[in-house]
Amino acid sequence: MLDAHPETACRGEGNLLKFLLPSLRKTLQEYNSKIGFKNRSTFNEIEGYPRFSEPQHCVLFQTEVEILLAQDDRGNIRFIGEKSLDNVLGLHLLAHPFPHAKFLHLIRDGRGGAASDWFHNLRVSKEQAEAEFSDLADFAEHYAKTWARSIRAGQEFGAEFPETYYKIRYEDLLSDGETELGGILNFLGAGVDEKEIINCLQVRSFESLAEGRDAGKQDRGSHFCKDVQGDWRSHFDD
Repeated sequence: MLDAHPETACRGEGNLLKFLLPSLRKTLQEYNSKIGFKNRSTFNEIEGYPRFSEPQHCVLFQTEVEILLAQDDRGNIRFIGEKSLDNVLGLHLLAHPFPHAKFLHLIRDGRGGAASDWFHNLRVSKEQAEAEFSDLADFAEHYAKTWARSIRAGQEFGAEFPETYYKIRYEDLLSDGETELGGILNFLGAGVDEKEIINCLQVRSFESLAEGRDAGKQDRGSHFCKDVQGDWRSHFDD
């Protein structure tokens, strides 16, 4: 949705904290270890070669992320977003190298999230999903713990840094997209124009993303499966 706004770019999931940061840390730690051994074994009588410090880890991570995010080719972009789900568990890690960043926390009803993720997992790898969980109810119990931890992490960060944190409910975004998107753009400091907001909503509507299929018409083989608010009720009993 934000990616359709002329001043913002926000596409895909880079999994920066899940993949990039751990890989970078491992590489630098291995390098430091080898240089440390070389310093002790070969150059023990003189000052050895320098190694990477923790603050320098942070600088390298910042640089790598900036290189990735700067690849958008639209010249009028003022705001670049990264929307990996795991970001909420490491907002402090992101806030340190990016002190001017703002954080949007999209919260979905846990029941809807559990149902959506379960059917997504079945689509991506049915065998693996069913090997780990017996059914949706089993998965939902696991999901609830992760969901609660994510909500708590985001809200705790928001309480500590309210000026850089903005909370949105997924269901509100579906029911009143114009108001909610306007609030998001205002928080970011982007242009809030009614025509642009309507265009963002239309371009990123379910019907557009699902190539003309109406919301409510299910396609379990598509990433954009159904998009019906409260559809979890047809999958959970009392």
